Amino acid sequence: MGYRVEKDWVTEAGLRAVVIMCLNGSGDNVSDRHRCGYVGVSNRFSTFGKEYDNELLADIRVHGGLTYSDGHGTYPVESGLWWFGFDCAHCGDISYTGIPAIDDEPFFDFDGSPAVFRSLEYCADWYGVISKDISKITDALDFFDKEYLDAKQECKIYGSIEKNAAALPGHVEHRYCQLQEIEAILEYLNIELRRLRSYHFKKYLETYARALSSRDVEKYVDGEQEVIDYEIIINDVALLRNKWLGIMKAYESKNFMLGHLIRLRTAGMEDITI
Repeated sequence: MGYRVEKDWVTEAGLRAVVIMCLNGSGDNVSDRHRCGYVGVSNRFSTFGKEYDNELLADIRVHGGLTYSDGHGTYPVESGLWWFGFDCAHCGDISYTGIPAIDDEPFFDFDGSPAVFRSLEYCADWYGVISKDISKITDALDFFDKEYLDAKQECKIYGSIEKNAAALPGHVEHRYCQLQEIEAILEYLNIELRRLRSYHFKKYLETYARALSSRDVEKYVDGEQEVIDYEIIINDVALLRNKWLGIMKAYESKNFMLGHLIRLRTAGMEDITI
């Protein structure tokens, strides 16, 4: 199987991470297949040399769960590290770009919703990206807005009750992780805003032509364009966070409703429909 490295970077935790695109075909007849993501650890980590299903990794949450562990060759890149990875070729994923998801209906998620092709941004760490380059915040908001629309579809109940119930824990786990990443981005922006306000506060106290009260300085700081820009961004991210909190509430309602439907089935009402 051929592949190309799409992104190779060091995370905020100091670990090397790689996203690759697996390829179909060879020579001039090559097409995209699906993405895989990997994180490498050195021999100073207790997980070095461990299999991906080892109990030490039981709390790791990634798309579809860990499906890879190795460090004996040069895959995904030459490094001398031990790699853990996941792939985007599960139920609910389109494993190649050449087939439309709706017209030909090649793959569907457990709940019957159309499968999707997982983007590079989906596999990467948005918090790590933004903490290095704040200009990427617009790309992150666009990504999470699209994910939000997909999550709204997952909150619906239709088709097989059994499939809905089976898919729910995975959906909740995945979307909750995304919510935590949004929360981390929001907290990072608030930290940066406090740093920025502190810088301007000190500037006015030390360099202004006349003595200013703290109240006066606060007003001047609030009017700085940098501060205003940050507050607008924070407001946008906070709105996105609140929408995702609504998704989590919707999952709770779905779980409640499915529980009642299953109990009705158990009671013998097999003819109920959704």
